[in-house]
Amino acid sequence: MRRKTIATLLLVTMNALLACSSTDTPPQAPPDEPEPNADECAGDPLNGYPLHEYSANLSLTGERGVTVTLISADPAPPSTGDNVWTLEVTVDGEPADSATVSVTPSMPLHAHAANAPALITDLGEGTFRAEQMNFKMPGVWSTVVDVKAGDVTDFVRFAFCAE
Repeated sequence: MRRKTIATLLLVTMNALLACSSTDTPPQAPPDEPEPNADECAGDPLNGYPLHEYSANLSLTGERGVTVTLISADPAPPSTGDNVWTLEVTVDGEPADSATVSVTPSMPLHAHAANAPALITDLGEGTFRAEQMNFKMPGVWSTVVDVKAGDVTDFVRFAFCAE
């Protein structure tokens, strides 16, 4: 009987001690779900590379003369979730008919890409639709538009803060 009393007393004491213990480490998000950083779009998040403010007909020109104009975005400005962009591609001012275009969104500050590259539809006369662009979380999204038109291969990079 005395042995049962001692065992019960030890068990109650251990439970009380465990209940009172604490750690100095605050709870953290699991590694596959990084915590959103509200300040990640502030300052110079891409180390000198521009973060663009959305406006219809925003144009960027690559090093080899390819110009990509973001004619429209849905939603506008680009935001978390599925996005659809209409792009106009020109080479030296002429529409890039029959060009090969790919659009790849990524989050450089989180070191990951979107789940898949965008689905591209050639609408003719150098106009392309990029669909199924999923900006799956808020933050800085860098979207590379690669273009192969004839002998010219070039790219531009749009960078937006999706909220």
